[in-house]
Amino acid sequence: VHGESQLSSRDLEIRRLQTLLEAASPSTDTSSRPFSERLEQLSAQVDILTKENIRLEEELTSSRRGGATKDALKAENTALLKTIEGLRPVSYTHLRAHETPEHLVCRLLLEKK
Repeated sequence: VHGESQLSSRDLEIRRLQTLLEAASPSTDTSSRPFSERLEQLSAQVDILTKENIRLEEELTSSRRGGATKDALKAENTALLKTIEGLRPVSYTHLRAHETPEHLVCRLLLEKK
């Protein structure tokens, strides 16, 4: 919502500056130097605001997509928590009772070190 209001206010400013540029008419005498400088300044401001608008629009689009990702991650997190809650601890003796010969060889080799 905040990003949308920033975009809206920047759009208004761009339109205002463009209107100033279009309404301005350069004088033909040589003393129009300040006018041309002001015209360049306004043009530069329009360019800066246009670029900033593009950046904000991309950021807003990205954050909207991020909301869907957040929801998916939240659902996945909930499912994982339910799975973890269903697990129960077992004793070392219980684990050893289910040890396969391959596991035993690996464990004995590791204990040697």
